[in-house]
Amino acid sequence: MSTLDFNTELAAAGANVKSRWGAVRFFVRRYPLGAAGGVIISILLFAAAFAPYITTYDPLSTNAAASLARPSVQHWLGCDFMGRDLFSRIVYGARISLIVAVSSVSLGSFIGVTIGLLGGYLGGWFDLITQRLLEMMQSLPLLVMAIIMAAALSSALKSIVLTCRSPDRVRAAPFSSPLC
Repeated sequence: MSTLDFNTELAAAGANVKSRWGAVRFFVRRYPLGAAGGVIISILLFAAAFAPYITTYDPLSTNAAASLARPSVQHWLGCDFMGRDLFSRIVYGARISLIVAVSSVSLGSFIGVTIGLLGGYLGGWFDLITQRLLEMMQSLPLLVMAIIMAAALSSALKSIVLTCRSPDRVRAAPFSSPLC
């Protein structure tokens, strides 16, 4: 007959954590890859939020003298063929990527939850028609849909958000759309 040491089992499950820092230490020990991903995402969020204070160069200004410059103290990641600082362009580009990601997921979630609630509440013919329309949309290839929507809409940020809005499609094929 074996006996269980409940205190050891509770400690392994993280039940004896008493402070917020203890919970962070437990998470880092238990899920090291998740903690590393959280640090990377936190750095990107910090850089995007404080982009004007982190970068010293304008991401759009050109400098022919710095064309294709190597990484140095002035340009941490070097310059492109037009002399634009690559670090500044990456940091400011993170802002646009975050705006597109957050707004696409928010819009897709709002539309999906609304249609799902209406289908569940009304039921009957509305639910049946909704299901069939969504099944038809899911049967179309994502890349073709993205190209059609991008061609029909302008190339503005709002159009990109509308093209990328479906979280169901992003989960099914995460790297198939050139816009998302």
